[in-house]
Amino acid sequence: MSLNKKLMLTFIGVLISFAALIVLVDNLFADKFYLHEKQRDLINAYNSARDYVIESDDGINTIGMISGIMSVSQNTGTIIYLFDDNGENVTLGPGVPIRSLKGLIVKDENNKQIRLDNAEKLATYVDDSGIQVEFIDSDDVEKDVTNIAVVGKVSKEGVVLGYLLVYTSYISIRGSMGIFNLFTLYVTAIVLAVSIIIVFFLSRRLVKPIKEAEIKTRKMANLDFSSKLEIESKDEIGQLAISINKMSDELEKSIKKLTEANTKLEQDIKLKERVNKLREQFISDVSHELKTPISIIGGYAEALKLEGLTQDDVNNYTDIIIDESLKMNKLVRDLLKFTQIESGFLSLDEEDFQIKELVEDSLRPNELKLKEKEISLTVDVDDQTVNGDFEMMQTVFNNFFMNALNHVDERKQITIIGKTIKDKYRISIKNTGENISSENQKLIWESFYKIDKSRSRKYGGSGLGLAIVKSIMNTYGNDFGTYNEEDGVVFYYELNLNKIKEKE
Repeated sequence: MSLNKKLMLTFIGVLISFAALIVLVDNLFADKFYLHEKQRDLINAYNSARDYVIESDDGINTIGMISGIMSVSQNTGTIIYLFDDNGENVTLGPGVPIRSLKGLIVKDENNKQIRLDNAEKLATYVDDSGIQVEFIDSDDVEKDVTNIAVVGKVSKEGVVLGYLLVYTSYISIRGSMGIFNLFTLYVTAIVLAVSIIIVFFLSRRLVKPIKEAEIKTRKMANLDFSSKLEIESKDEIGQLAISINKMSDELEKSIKKLTEANTKLEQDIKLKERVNKLREQFISDVSHELKTPISIIGGYAEALKLEGLTQDDVNNYTDIIIDESLKMNKLVRDLLKFTQIESGFLSLDEEDFQIKELVEDSLRPNELKLKEKEISLTVDVDDQTVNGDFEMMQTVFNNFFMNALNHVDERKQITIIGKTIKDKYRISIKNTGENISSENQKLIWESFYKIDKSRSRKYGGSGLGLAIVKSIMNTYGNDFGTYNEEDGVVFYYELNLNKIKEKE
């Protein structure tokens, strides 16, 4: 069952209980309360009439006295009769008058009934304060009708002037009480119906913000913090809405921080795993790369000890040992450079230089190789000033050029092109040859990765050239890479334009 229905049923139950309690109290106590109040009215009417008689100078049997008594009767809504000292009626009064008090019955101190049938008993048992009596007026139009009354003695300076009888019948009392009870029942029913209608709308209004808060918290449980509760009041429900909105904001921030921390932790774990794998692979590759030349050097050094070698054999063995030692030297130098760049201990200079100068200085030592291999070289580089570390940028160029030189096919064509792209200067080195697969295009930048290991061994590659390029370019934050063309492969990297050019 919803909270709205529970609240509405609870309110309706309370209202019905109050309505039933009102009807019950009315039935149990209204008659007694009305009778008690009516008896008090009779006492008040008696006292007013007695005071009027005492204060009047007229006799009790005068028209003025009778008119005064009738006036008090009308004002108090009671029937008042005035009797002389013998208990005989002096006034006619409304309706059929009581002729004498001698038919009344009162109770003494022992609750014994005494009929006031003579003047002596009247003087004995009826005092000035008035006593309450019930009697049946046999002369009434409706026989055997019980009446409630107050009878009292009227004395002035010790002289009994007469007696007063103030009364009303149960017929009028019961009629009034019946009307009052019926009115109470109608009013209770109307109030109950109106209250139920009010409770229906009030319960919906009270439950609405609570229901919205429940929907919001359910969304929060599903990590949805997009919606906010509207604050329409400053009461406890309004404070609850403020607290839920604040909790939503704090949870959103905390979860965002936790997500970011978790993502960073995952990245750190993956990076650590990758570093560990790279370290293991690096050690394995270094061991493998050094093992081969060391074995060759050791083998040919042992061969030099053999007897019967000719001078040509000695020279040949010595050349092999020198060649392998040079390869080892290059590998060690590449390892040192790669380690320095990766660890961040290698500082990079910032200087302006001519890109044409870098290209010419790099190509000059390779002119003989180009002629021996009969390779056609095309260079199209602007006389552009760039900024960076000359030595490092030359290392990148040399690695790309040597890579092209070692992988050029039988068409034997290498093309070097330079052009400005926005605020960068791009150098592209293309060689005719077999395309590189998309998978290998990602792997060739890793240390000691070789597409064709036998061929790399042939031209003395260490497997670190492109890894060094990657480290240098990442340090600068400039773009580099490779892509295939129909007739070959292109490697490229970008340099920063000189400072003056940037200002222009």
